[in-house]
Amino acid sequence: MMAEFEIPRAVFLGTSMGGLITMTLMALRPRAIAAAILNDVGPEIAPEGIARILSYAIWLHDLFYDVKAPDNERRSADIGLALLQWPEDEMRDLELCVMATKGHATDHPLARILVDLDLSILAAAREGYRRYALAVRDEYRLYPDEAYRQGRIRVLDHLCEAPLLRLVSLAKGLAEDELGQRACANMRWEQERLRDSDGTIEAALAGD
Repeated sequence: MMAEFEIPRAVFLGTSMGGLITMTLMALRPRAIAAAILNDVGPEIAPEGIARILSYAIWLHDLFYDVKAPDNERRSADIGLALLQWPEDEMRDLELCVMATKGHATDHPLARILVDLDLSILAAAREGYRRYALAVRDEYRLYPDEAYRQGRIRVLDHLCEAPLLRLVSLAKGLAEDELGQRACANMRWEQERLRDSDGTIEAALAGD
């Protein structure tokens, strides 16, 4: 929204979750915030604490990974909780961040950053997205083409319905929904390719 109205800096007023989102934006894009008024945000979260939680969550969220397992995120989070000796509130935030990458839907401000980072490839230029889509197919190569096709289309529908990449868009100085729109365009392209081809998935994703 700031980019849309050409507002380089603004004063933010945040209450409760809005206060946490304001603090998160301060860590991502400090020059955009002229001043901040925070109300009822609970424990203090210092910028260095945010960076530490996110850096470990990025490392942990795929630490355990098996394409056939339904609980990869839970197992990954449990490894982190067993290894780290952090304050209880930071451990809770770390767990929430890792678990948010399962369904990619969360209201937790730090987890929203991790989810955006995890899905940022969706907004890549088309050739980069094509390589990503082919890599996903290779990752799930144990499933036959038709089963993969149906499952992948459902996953892409779910992601297109979610509010994607808003914090990353703001951090880059873009309109809040710009990267989400790019991501959805890529995913709709992939769906069309999958629906319109009776051949292999690799063949469907080849070409323009």
